[in-house]
Amino acid sequence: IYEKMIAESDFKNFHIAPFALKAAAQFAVLSRLKKSSKVSNLVEKMKLYNGEVSKEFKKTDIDVKALREEGRRLGEGMTGISPRFIIDALDVGLGSKTDKNCINPIDVIRCLRNKFAHQMSLDEDEVKSFMNLLIGDKDSITTEFKEWAKKEVNMAFLHAYDEQANELFNRYMINVKAYCKNDKIMDSITGEYSSPDEKLMRSIEEKIGVPENSKKEFRNQIFVYKSDVQERGKEFTYMDYDPLRDAIQKKLMGDLRNVVSLSLADPTKTDKKSKRSRNRALKRLIERGHCEHCANVLLKVVGEILRRE
Repeated sequence: IYEKMIAESDFKNFHIAPFALKAAAQFAVLSRLKKSSKVSNLVEKMKLYNGEVSKEFKKTDIDVKALREEGRRLGEGMTGISPRFIIDALDVGLGSKTDKNCINPIDVIRCLRNKFAHQMSLDEDEVKSFMNLLIGDKDSITTEFKEWAKKEVNMAFLHAYDEQANELFNRYMINVKAYCKNDKIMDSITGEYSSPDEKLMRSIEEKIGVPENSKKEFRNQIFVYKSDVQERGKEFTYMDYDPLRDAIQKKLMGDLRNVVSLSLADPTKTDKKSKRSRNRALKRLIERGHCEHCANVLLKVVGEILRRE
């Protein structure tokens, strides 16, 4: 709806940075959801409604249909921030960025926040509740943006992401197969046989919270899943099994964290290595749908987030 609105307005030639309109849409939805004992917070509920399976629910079956029925009984969707509120805020935000011809998620969050100063129809408690959903320290649009921003920048810094992910996936699966079959692995260089690399397997599994006493079950599940996929004549990749995909992505991002931190820690750094890494990341962000302005803003924001962490 927001994309269509902008395409039909005077701002149709504006560049809309990734996540910018999503931030507004998520806030609009969050403001209309009702709390439930079935989920820990409204962000998780929103993701479940959107078909996303978050870390919290990977081991817990949630009946989304029952969740929706409960919400309907509570009058979910009938109250909250109005569409006009969001559209007016976006209009102000776009109008204030004509010099850059681009609006990013920070601009959207800021214009939504500022809109409350002119909203006389809301009482103090309502404003406080909405502001917490927007800019709270936990389970808010701002925290969702920060997590997205770090991942987006990490992906930009990671050279040949798919190749590295596939290489890590293949190494993991070789070791899992040997583990499940109680076999040894032959070193292709030395020709010597050794036990499966427990350190490698756990470094990946721990990224998604697989406990030590559940590792055998987890590995067997993957081995069986892979066999089933291959029996159907299909290729099994790390993207085919959600928990493994998340684990590999988090492992790669964790390994890369120091590189990103050093490249962004001091914007005034002039050494060739840091500048080269930053410029490559900037180029990849542009390839991923950012313009040069919003890509630089994103790098600056993530640099600040990493410094605070």
